[in-house]
Amino acid sequence: MNAYWISALLSMTLACTTYAEETKRDFSVPDNVQQAKTLNLCIDYYSQKDPQKKVAERAELTRRGMLSVKDHDMLDGKQAAIENGNTRCAMYMTRGIPLDEKGKFINHRWVRTPKIVHVYPDKYYVSQSGIITQVYERKPGQLPPELEHKAPKVAPPPVLMHANPPAPAPVDQNQHNKE
Repeated sequence: MNAYWISALLSMTLACTTYAEETKRDFSVPDNVQQAKTLNLCIDYYSQKDPQKKVAERAELTRRGMLSVKDHDMLDGKQAAIENGNTRCAMYMTRGIPLDEKGKFINHRWVRTPKIVHVYPDKYYVSQSGIITQVYERKPGQLPPELEHKAPKVAPPPVLMHANPPAPAPVDQNQHNKE
């Protein structure tokens, strides 16, 4: 019986390992940039050595409407670093793939909005719906920003319930008029 469980455990471990190896993301960009995925264009721009392909990738991202005016200023050197209002694509274009990312969907009235914390060696970037909303310095011993803020515990109201005397009983107007 033990041999059965050991073989089952080994087969599950092998299946999970094989699945993890098969699901590695491919960020390669084809020669025709119009056929490339948007995320791949953003990530490939960071490591691209060919200046002509870099110009073509940036032009394609601009054509798709993925770069804001702030992003163009940053890519042209007019802006020093990523700040609130830059797009997530521009962050990938200037910083590359982050060390780690953790996200969740925030439910608003009609829309599910993704909120993601991107971890880089020196900073944390928080993006919501593809726009950088917060930038934090990454310091040793400090935790990253939270995706979900807990509501603070609130003291009960300062009113004692049922402390007021009861209201007088209603008067029957018909009996009052007969007298």
